[in-house]
Amino acid sequence: MLFGEYLCKKGLVTQKDIKKARDLQEKHIKKIGKRARDEGLLSNLDVVKITRKQSELKSKFCETAEQLKLLTHEQVIKLIEEQKKDYIHFGEALVLSGILSEDIMKRELKLFCEEREEFWKSFYNIQ
Repeated sequence: MLFGEYLCKKGLVTQKDIKKARDLQEKHIKKIGKRARDEGLLSNLDVVKITRKQSELKSKFCETAEQLKLLTHEQVIKLIEEQKKDYIHFGEALVLSGILSEDIMKRELKLFCEEREEFWKSFYNIQ
């Protein structure tokens, strides 16, 4: 179960709230191809080539870019690290969207993690 589903089951958020938070996450993060293009590492044509090959291979953008020798491994690592800095976690998106207060989000996330841990302990029969 995902955190959003958990909150929905508890009646703290709606499906509309979940979509709003996910949309904020999506809007906030810059895709690797756009980031590489903005930094002058790839051209628009390069991004198109990678995207075409990516769907053919069913692989990740960066893996495909490396395979086509359009990005080096070092460039990929740098782009991914930069993307991680901009990432907004789902709980943060709920708070930034005004759906939950930070206190409620933190409390519920803690409870959610505890419940998941208990589930997996019982699943694997761990004491």
